[in-house]
Amino acid sequence: MPNVNASTSTRAPNPGQRTGTPVRGTLKGALATLVLLLLGLLFWLLIEQFQETLQQERLWSINYSADLADNISLNMALRAEIALNQLPQYEQPTTPRQQQALVNRLRQSLPSLHSLAWLTPGGEVLIDSTGISPDAAFLADWIKYRQPNHRTDGYYYASNRDASLAYLLLSQPSGPTKGYWLLRMTPDLLQNLTRQSAAANRPQWLIENMQTGRVLSHSGKSVRPGSAMTLADKEETVLLTPLSHSDWQLRGLFNEQKTLEALLPGLIGKCLLGLLFSLLPIVALMNMRRRQRQLHEGRRRYHDIFEGTGVALCVLDLASLPGFLEREKLNSTDALARWLIANPAHYPSLFEQLRITEVNQVAMHLLQVESEEGAWLKLINGCPKNTAAIGYRLIEAVITHQHQLELEIKLSDAKGEDQHLWLVVRVPETEQDYHAVILSITDITSRKLIELSLQERERFWSEVVRTVPDHLYVQDVNSQMMIFSNHHLGYSLGYNDVELHQMGAYFWEILLHPEDAERYEQRRILQRANAYSQLLQCQLRFRHRTGMWRRFDIREQALTRNARDQVTRIIGVAKDITDQVEASESLRMAATVFEHSTSAILITDPDGFIVQANEAFSRVSGYAVSQVLDQLPTMLTVDEEQQAHLRYIFKQLSQHRSWEGEVWLKRRNSEHYPAWVGITAVLDDEGDLASYVCFFSDISERKASEQRIHRLAYYDALTHLPNRTLFQDRLHTALQQAERHKSWVVLMFLDLDRFKPINDSLGHAAGDRMLKAMAIRLLACVGDDDTVARMGGDEFTLLLEPRDTRELALNRAVHVAEQILASLVKPFVLESREFFVTASIGIALSPQDGKELSQLMKNADTAMYHAKERGKNNFQFYQADMNASALERLELESDLRHALDLQEFILYYQPQFSGDGKRLTGVEALLRWNHPRRGLVPPGDFIPVLEELGLVVEVGDWVLTEACRQLKHWHQTKVRVPKVSVNISARQFSDGQLGTRIANILKLTGLPPACLELELTESILMREVSEALHILASLKNLGLSIAVDDFGTGYSSLNYLKQFPIDVLKIDRTFVDGLPLGEQDAQIARAIIAMAHSLNLSVIAEGVETHEQLNFLREHGCDEVQGYLFGRPVPAEQLALQLKAASCELTA
Repeated sequence: MPNVNASTSTRAPNPGQRTGTPVRGTLKGALATLVLLLLGLLFWLLIEQFQETLQQERLWSINYSADLADNISLNMALRAEIALNQLPQYEQPTTPRQQQALVNRLRQSLPSLHSLAWLTPGGEVLIDSTGISPDAAFLADWIKYRQPNHRTDGYYYASNRDASLAYLLLSQPSGPTKGYWLLRMTPDLLQNLTRQSAAANRPQWLIENMQTGRVLSHSGKSVRPGSAMTLADKEETVLLTPLSHSDWQLRGLFNEQKTLEALLPGLIGKCLLGLLFSLLPIVALMNMRRRQRQLHEGRRRYHDIFEGTGVALCVLDLASLPGFLEREKLNSTDALARWLIANPAHYPSLFEQLRITEVNQVAMHLLQVESEEGAWLKLINGCPKNTAAIGYRLIEAVITHQHQLELEIKLSDAKGEDQHLWLVVRVPETEQDYHAVILSITDITSRKLIELSLQERERFWSEVVRTVPDHLYVQDVNSQMMIFSNHHLGYSLGYNDVELHQMGAYFWEILLHPEDAERYEQRRILQRANAYSQLLQCQLRFRHRTGMWRRFDIREQALTRNARDQVTRIIGVAKDITDQVEASESLRMAATVFEHSTSAILITDPDGFIVQANEAFSRVSGYAVSQVLDQLPTMLTVDEEQQAHLRYIFKQLSQHRSWEGEVWLKRRNSEHYPAWVGITAVLDDEGDLASYVCFFSDISERKASEQRIHRLAYYDALTHLPNRTLFQDRLHTALQQAERHKSWVVLMFLDLDRFKPINDSLGHAAGDRMLKAMAIRLLACVGDDDTVARMGGDEFTLLLEPRDTRELALNRAVHVAEQILASLVKPFVLESREFFVTASIGIALSPQDGKELSQLMKNADTAMYHAKERGKNNFQFYQADMNASALERLELESDLRHALDLQEFILYYQPQFSGDGKRLTGVEALLRWNHPRRGLVPPGDFIPVLEELGLVVEVGDWVLTEACRQLKHWHQTKVRVPKVSVNISARQFSDGQLGTRIANILKLTGLPPACLELELTESILMREVSEALHILASLKNLGLSIAVDDFGTGYSSLNYLKQFPIDVLKIDRTFVDGLPLGEQDAQIARAIIAMAHSLNLSVIAEGVETHEQLNFLREHGCDEVQGYLFGRPVPAEQLALQLKAASCELTA
């Protein structure tokens, strides 16, 4: 707690007391004495300074006169030297003309020159420029007089008796004659010598002739030369010094009276100035006295106001608070809070900065204290840690530069009762005024008690209104604004504040149903027309946030009227009756549903006896309603087992209040049928059981449909074998059981070999018959516990019953695989013809080859493809290295998808020659894949993959375009290639757009149609004969040549062959390889050639590699040949070079 006591508090002084008067009188006397002392000291210093200045002036006059005498002597010597240098030494001017010329020359240097004379050593005048010598006698005496004293002088100055002339006597020691030159000077000689000293502020002086006592020159302009020296001049003389080489001397004069007269004004001014400055403190004292009286009077008035205002006031001293806050770096309220939290012990030191210096009697009485200390303890130090208290809030106001602080505090009076005070503090704008901050205190206890009473009463009625579930609202008639509402309609409709703000104050108009809005407005208009004399009642619909419409019952009437009896406000009640309306509708709907429901409905009492049933019950059960009333539902069940099931149902109902499930019931005619039954216990308002509602429907048809759906969902529609879904489910179950029992599962994947050509040539119907027959043969190879499934297409899977050991599982797998392969030795009869197919089987064992379903199936599939790669018609067990080949295939597929975009495909061309092998008839374009990593990939490795990926059409079109472009280029560069043959795939042929695409390619490349030959296989033509005829006709219309490739390997019919608009038959290489020694191959080749010629078709044989083969074909009339004997497939550039080289050889 801060040390606050009476000694540290400062009360406002009482105007009646004069405790400070003696101190102030002594202070003023001391100040007056000090002023007088300073004034006397100032006058003494001025007198001392004046005397010193006078003495300095006298000394300056002496020094100046001495310097001036030296200067004049020096100038006299200089002029004598100048004259001596210009006078002749050997010949004197004898004639007046010569004498005047000499005078003129000397006058240029000596302006004061009057005349010139030459004297003998005895003083006799021999030559005189004036012609006469009026002063001859004076000169003779003067020369006589000075000879004994000045024999060695080279020059000498003197003046005549009346000082009208000045003489310069120059001796001439050398030359043929001895004598003196005499220069007569005018009186202004001395004025010229002293002209630099003629300033008015210089000391006074005079030059006198020592022989005559006459004044020759005076610093005062009013003194005439030649006058006698006055007594005043003698008295004022402070220095007497002779001028060298002359009869003259200089007197330094100092007139003390005139100096005093000159210095006296300055002295008087300084004295007046000092006197003026000495009066300033006196004036200040007088002003201080006047202001003191004013301050004393203001203080007295302030004290009268402070004490007599009737308002409780306190004066706070906050002068030290800003410095304290700055030292502690408390420049924000957050910093203050952190500082106090970190240093709770600093509260006292902080509040010591808030001092109460004055408290009036009203405040003391109100606070029930007797001193400033008590007020400080009660107001500021009473609750220092309360952030709402005056001390803390005042500090915050200073930190935030708040100009006025108002707050309410609650204290306890002497009786312990609450005392509510309203405090107002006006914080000064500048810190200089922080020493006196006014705090006003108002007792608001009575008003607070009234407010609390009103608030309590308002809270009571507000709670009463708000507990009313309905919406009670008051609306202004003119503005249509809602003045009051106990429940916010927007919140009741599910909207949040943001949504309501966006809709605005009249949100209810937006949410009101458009149909109700018009009707509501009409009723409002009618009500206003009737002066609100009647109650308005209607139902309105408002849109809920969920989009549903809530229905409200609205009742409105007048609440207040103005002086003109006009209604200004109305009061209304809005009751949400949506649930009530829906309940009524639900009851009506329930009755309707009960009577018209297609499901049978029974209602029983709590004991289970039937009390009501609907018509559907009679239709389903065959019983009339009257026949089952007061009966137990057990009469409808099938047998004892079902009755036991009913007892279970009632037990579930007692626990869970509802049950639903399937039950077998019987009709009145004893027919049994499955029914879907649902039973619900109905409780009354007290929660007691009221009844049971039972509904059931005949699900016989649904059960039959479910069985059909199950059959379709889990069995193959063609073979009636399990499909992929059911097979995977059984495999999953088998794997789980095998893992539990540590047994071995055998999974087999089977794919038919060469099924696709049969399906393509004979049609899908024949293929479906073969698949059905294959399913029967597979079922014959396995046991009843094994599963055979069709996965799709010509793929089948087999799941064998698990075996306890690996050896047993392997033996079982081998046995079944061998049986399957053996069963395929027997041909399939389709359309009265026998066909043979084989199978490739892949086998995987679990857990050896995988415990997960997907892994095991993947490995079995990999083994099956491995069996195909091994030549088909065999079975293979999965091995780990098979995945590498599968991965290689996946990479191959991925690379193929980008090969066309990356321009990795190229065309090789193999030449075709005439039957004698001498004439080039064309080239065949063969697709090659130049892979950046694998190199040149063989066609057999990637073309089947292209067909599987569906890319063969896009790549085939590229081959057509590139082949046509290359042939056109050869034609332009004079490379003679008659035509180019391009192979067409089955997909290209059957997609319906082949003719259009080829026409566009020919147009784009500019190649004549006759130069393009299309090669088609027999299987393509025999798949759909009628469609093939149509496509071939459209191609022939373009002018193309059509060849049948690999002729003799398919199933073509001669009847169809003669209908096709083809041009060329191409003998397959399998028949050419055996020529000429193979008798069967030779017979086939001869037959094909003969048949083709009979049909007016050309024949070309491919795969010709020996001359023997060529000779055989030529002998039997083969039109064209192709093979390694004539050239391997090479790129276009290389083929062009070969053809040009061959052409050059033939030309040579």
